[in-house]
Amino acid sequence: MTFDNIDDWWDFLDQETVQSTSITDQDRWHTYYEKVVKTKDGKFYSLWWREGSTECQDCPFDEMYCEAIEVEPYQETVTKYKVKGN
Repeated sequence: MTFDNIDDWWDFLDQETVQSTSITDQDRWHTYYEKVVKTKDGKFYSLWWREGSTECQDCPFDEMYCEAIEVEPYQETVTKYKVKGN
């Protein structure tokens, strides 16, 4: 899904958050973000966009590369390790 203007993007970004905004990459000029939201119709979207890393690198909307891809939740089991007690 693509967006025609910044207002539509911010409205979509303001949906119910199910995965907090995280930084996925960063270069000298831009910071890249991802967030997962749930829309009112029950669909889930992974949102990707970039913003300027400083006020001097502010991006116009057409250079933010805003994108929303429909995703679905899934569960996985993760094994972690901790220090063994004495």
